[in-house]
Amino acid sequence: MTSTQRDAVSSPATGLLIFNTTTGTYNYYDGSAWVTIGGASSIGADALDFDKLIDAITIDANTAFALGNFDLNFDSNTLFIDGSENRVGIGTPNPSEALDIDGNLRVTGTYVDSSDSAGTSGQVLSSTGTGTQWSTLADASSTNELNTSVTLNGHVTRSNRCWCDAER
Repeated sequence: MTSTQRDAVSSPATGLLIFNTTTGTYNYYDGSAWVTIGGASSIGADALDFDKLIDAITIDANTAFALGNFDLNFDSNTLFIDGSENRVGIGTPNPSEALDIDGNLRVTGTYVDSSDSAGTSGQVLSSTGTGTQWSTLADASSTNELNTSVTLNGHVTRSNRCWCDAER
């Protein structure tokens, strides 16, 4: 749109962004006037500086970021996407796994194991070496019983049952 066409827009919406073919720059309406943006400081061949646009950008379900082997960093490493290693870091710019979280984690849903099972109450999620599975641990407090194996001097192995008296 030309500068003349831009100026003819009556009551433009705040944040309206247009490409001005007269000046070859982007313009946006800040609520009271048209502001010119563009050039190397805000839109370049490989960069878009959102500080020059507005304080927030809304991305809908149809928007895609094609990063290739490049990284995407939000808010000084709050969320970091490593395009070359296909890893996501939360709170870290150097994720070492597919998902690497540096900080506390709150989960309100369920954890599922490698076979997509949520397990049952009282089970623990344990590693199989190649994945995870839910396991049930014996409830030692209900029987006061502890099963153990003891190896003496590396030669004799004996399986023992140890009874504990909770009163002592």
